[in-house]
Amino acid sequence: MNATRSLCFLLLPPLITSGCGESSSVAPGSDSQPLVAIDVTLGSSGHPEFASFTSVVTSIGLVHAEGLRTVSVLPADTEVEWTGLVNFQRWLLHTELERGDYRGIFMTFEPDATRGVLSDGRVVEFETTPSEIVAPFDLALSIADGGASSVHLELDLQASIDLEGTPRFRPVGGASSELPSNPADTLFGLVRSAAAGGSISVEAFADAEQHHPLGPLEVGLADDVLLVDDGGEVFESRAAFYGSLRPGLTLLELEGDIQARSRLRARRIEIIDPASGAGGTLPVRIEGKITALESAGFRLMIRRILTGAEVAREVLAASDRPGLIRVGVDDATRILGPDDSLDPLRPDVGQSVVVEFREFVQEPFPADLVVLRRSLRCFSGVIAETPLLDTIALLLRPDTHPAGDPVRLPVALGDARISLLLRGRPQLRPTDLIPGMGAEACGEFRETDDARILAAALIHVHPGLFVRGDVAAYDRAGASFRTSTSRIVQSFGTHVESGPLEVEIHEGARVHGVVSSVEGFFDLLDAQTDKTRVLLGVKGIGGNAPNTVVAYALRVEVSAPGDSAD
Repeated sequence: MNATRSLCFLLLPPLITSGCGESSSVAPGSDSQPLVAIDVTLGSSGHPEFASFTSVVTSIGLVHAEGLRTVSVLPADTEVEWTGLVNFQRWLLHTELERGDYRGIFMTFEPDATRGVLSDGRVVEFETTPSEIVAPFDLALSIADGGASSVHLELDLQASIDLEGTPRFRPVGGASSELPSNPADTLFGLVRSAAAGGSISVEAFADAEQHHPLGPLEVGLADDVLLVDDGGEVFESRAAFYGSLRPGLTLLELEGDIQARSRLRARRIEIIDPASGAGGTLPVRIEGKITALESAGFRLMIRRILTGAEVAREVLAASDRPGLIRVGVDDATRILGPDDSLDPLRPDVGQSVVVEFREFVQEPFPADLVVLRRSLRCFSGVIAETPLLDTIALLLRPDTHPAGDPVRLPVALGDARISLLLRGRPQLRPTDLIPGMGAEACGEFRETDDARILAAALIHVHPGLFVRGDVAAYDRAGASFRTSTSRIVQSFGTHVESGPLEVEIHEGARVHGVVSSVEGFFDLLDAQTDKTRVLLGVKGIGGNAPNTVVAYALRVEVSAPGDSAD
């Protein structure tokens, strides 16, 4: 964070200001306005090709209805890993803002600090252009006493990544005042105070090294909370846990559910460092997903490095696939489950884990502790047909299944929650699972006489995407249109090919760009002349007939004939 920006943050309240930091906004009036407490959270729709995608956020704030921006309320540049924010949400900060009407959230990024890890472990460096996003609210947000207490920005990662030519990150997303139901992504907290049996006040950080402060957070304990000491052992009682906390010294790793007014309902708390700041170094601790089992360990796809990043990155820099590592497991390795169960747990393919390493010098890196983040196994691949009733198959990507196992994984749908990876997570029916579309299925294995089947609890479907769509004909009453040309970037299924497409607009579809509603889109088509050209980007799923698409999101732009647009 540069000196000018730091000075502005320290001297000014988080209101509209002029001439400070990255914001050139001007205050709408000189009168001081009462402030309202607001939490800011982040999410992502994920991307089928990337196991990890990281950028550095340099500022964030809100945009007034008049178009003026608040000063950035982010106290320091913060690294954000986005692919994990499909099943989790990132609590970014707690702040205060003026009462009033707002139309969106702005966020800026470090231009040369964006990188992605492909599912085979290779790293891709991205140019970030433009280096900001202005995410509009679906409806204007009114902040008043007793009103909205949170704002959420969701990054559309699939629409933001351009892999043609030089890889580019062009951030696209939307915003809402609704607090998502997903649990919080891992946070770190330095204990400020703790009353035995009550809540714990912490200063929250995005990283264990405490380089990226997020602000104060109140932590309450769930009834079934798991409390773990710095040696990886479960506390015998809550009293023993509270007795170990030292204000200003004890650093905690926190997992749980975000609640209103800067509160976290913790499901798991681990003491990472009982004497933070005492001069010691933290061991390398990495979060990721197991992609294959080996005779004495497993392969781990890295999502993010939680502690010891400086040591780990120096070692990984020598690898041609730094996002994929071999982990050694021996008799001294401790394995901790997502609840209070201990050995004989065994890590399995598809599980999300956190690994603390005994040392991090060369592969296989010996694990001192393996924490299973959740019991569900998750597998990514392409949907395929199967003759079994209420079942699909996933054609697994080679990196997501153990060597020797069948590539074709049967998935029993049962009562699985099926959703499309778009903002709001639209719910789908089993009949919407079109062969050829990408998906991730999470569940538990069950054995049958003929096969090992994944009994799914969750299925996330990656939406199809076409860009540069021209409208050849449309039917306002039927909420549909036909394209003359389009370029498919992400598959809608095997029966949808480039060329003219019949598109039905789903009743809950989101529209953004030069218009913000389905009616506005058709009004724009009515007003189109030979000097204007309406261009579309559409996300959704394949329909029941060949070359038909059901649109769940539309991006609408206008250009001169002959222009191209992504």
